[in-house]
Amino acid sequence: MNITNDYRRKLCSPADVITFIKPETDLITPLLAGEPYGLMKQLETAGHLQGNRLFQMFSTRDVLKVDPEKVKLISMFMGATERKAFKEGKLDLLPNHFSDIPALLKQTARNPVVMAVVSPMDKNGYFSLGTNCDHTAALLSTAETVLLEVNENMPRTFGENQIHISQVTALIENHQALPEAPAVLRQSEKDKRIGEHVAELIHNGDVL
Repeated sequence: MNITNDYRRKLCSPADVITFIKPETDLITPLLAGEPYGLMKQLETAGHLQGNRLFQMFSTRDVLKVDPEKVKLISMFMGATERKAFKEGKLDLLPNHFSDIPALLKQTARNPVVMAVVSPMDKNGYFSLGTNCDHTAALLSTAETVLLEVNENMPRTFGENQIHISQVTALIENHQALPEAPAVLRQSEKDKRIGEHVAELIHNGDVL
C-alpha cells in the first residue's frame, strides 16, 4: 500500500466528504477540541440527509442550525451553547455515565459514522486523536464510516487512539486553531476569600 497515494485519494472537499453519510445513520463526534466543526457545518446544507442523529458532547462551538427531521442533535454532556439550545428545544439530552458511553452508543447507534479531528498522518499512515482519546476511540473498530478533519494544530499523542489511513473513508484538511478555555482576567474579592478558606483546609503532605 502506498499510504501517500491513499491519502490523496481520500482527501476531499468538506461538501464531498458529507456525501459519504447515508440517511438514517448516526454521527458520533469527540468532545471539545476533537469536534470536527469544519465537517459538522456541512450538515447544515446537506440536502440528502434524512432521519440522521448527531451525538455530540461538551461542544465549544455554536449549535448547528439543522432541521431536526434531517439531523437530530443529541448532547451527552452540555456545554454553554448546548444548554441554551436545550432550553430552546433545539437539541435533546442523553443522560449517561461517561464510562458507559461506548457501550451505550454501540447498542443504540445505527450504522455509526465517526467524525473526528486528528493530527497529520505519520510516515506509517497513522493519525492520532490527539487531545481527545475519549468514547470515540472505542467505536473506531465497529464504525462503518470514518470521516476525519486533519488539523496540524492537533498534537500527536500515543496509546489506543491511532487511526490508520486504511480505516478512513474520507478526510479533509482544516488547520484552524484549537478551542481553548478563556483566560481568567481578574480575581474578585469573593474569589480571594474562597481561596483563603480552602488554603486553611490544606496542610503540608496532603494529597489533592
